[in-house]
Amino acid sequence: MTWCRALGCERVWPYDHDDTPCSEQAWAVLTDTTGHERAYCEMHTRDADMRIRPTPPAIRRLDGLPYVGAPYVEGVAFPPGLHPA
Repeated sequence: MTWCRALGCERVWPYDHDDTPCSEQAWAVLTDTTGHERAYCEMHTRDADMRIRPTPPAIRRLDGLPYVGAPYVEGVAFPPGLHPA
């Protein structure tokens, strides 16, 4: 059994989801510093946006809407005003 590791997600898979390819629909294309592009689902896109440092990937949503990143401040777990009560 595998649990989603995204904050706030309660999704569970009844098998070893970590060792299988992502089955979610592609949501955005990420471009790294070398120009390599790859499509990812929404959660993998948001995860990459928060984790890849020092240079986060360029993100282009496939639906043409602008990408709005996660509400976080580098090095701070909860930005002011967003800390859970």
